[in-house]
Amino acid sequence: MEKKKIKSVEDFEVYQEAVKLFDDFLEKDLPALRKDFAGRTLAGNQLRCLDSICANMEEGYERKSGKEINPSLF
Repeated sequence: MEKKKIKSVEDFEVYQEAVKLFDDFLEKDLPALRKDFAGRTLAGNQLRCLDSICANMEEGYERKSGKEINPSLF
């Protein structure tokens, strides 16, 4: 297996999967959940969680040095 050079956080496959999950949720799940209060509450929580995955990876990648990178990316 050939190793691909990582130039940005977008190069990580797991980051790409997280973005795909977020996009799929917006397209497929959100419309159905918006119909009642409980669904809107659940949708809001899910959006924050999905957004947090990418945000945490971006933050961890930007640190890029020392001990801080391991907890953020693994």
